[in-house]
Amino acid sequence: MQEQKKLTPGTPVLEGVMPAEGRSVGMMGRKGIAHHPDITAVLEAPELYRFFESYFGEPALTYSYKWLRAVGNEDYTGAHYDTVYMGRGTKKLHTVWVPFGDLGLEQGTLAMCRGSNQLDSFSRLRETYGQVDVDRDLIEGWFTRDPMEIVEKFGGQWVIGDYCAGDVIIFGMHTMHASSTNLTNCFRLSCDIRFQPASEPVDERWTKEGIGHNPGGEQIRSMATARKNWGL
Repeated sequence: MQEQKKLTPGTPVLEGVMPAEGRSVGMMGRKGIAHHPDITAVLEAPELYRFFESYFGEPALTYSYKWLRAVGNEDYTGAHYDTVYMGRGTKKLHTVWVPFGDLGLEQGTLAMCRGSNQLDSFSRLRETYGQVDVDRDLIEGWFTRDPMEIVEKFGGQWVIGDYCAGDVIIFGMHTMHASSTNLTNCFRLSCDIRFQPASEPVDERWTKEGIGHNPGGEQIRSMATARKNWGL
């Protein structure tokens, strides 16, 4: 990030102080920063493979695409299910959220809605929004920008906190999650990666030769319109 002049000159590099003129840092993908050896040493660590091989009872596979993010001041992630972005393969796909360094709540950390993957009160949400494919259906991905709307309408409980280097959060494709807003002047560094049983179907968009999301150009339907149609 310093080499790309994305940090404030004269500040400690490891604090990741963002400059006043911008907060966008391109790091996602299958190469570049996301595949720097120091990064892949964390994201494809033997410990992660061993865990998932034990969990799945067979060899594990991870996507080559890495969702590495530098989240700046006033940025956040709205509430969503991951399946809307990567639901074409196995139903046993899991997200692993990895913080880089110690991250406090004020930096915009991950928030999980406990119970959203299995409570009966979320069944209608799973049957409608939970079956969306953002590329096939040409629709926005976030269900809402207001996380509290989730618990008010469907129940569950938001859980959030501080994280330390070495922590991970592991969850399935139908677990509602979001992030708090970064209220600091320092980037929040984190990455989402995916693991699944190696024998199961794979979402071809995120493999080594995959194309990722549609390049754009089509009219994207708003989530507000879709929710009205679903009665949500």
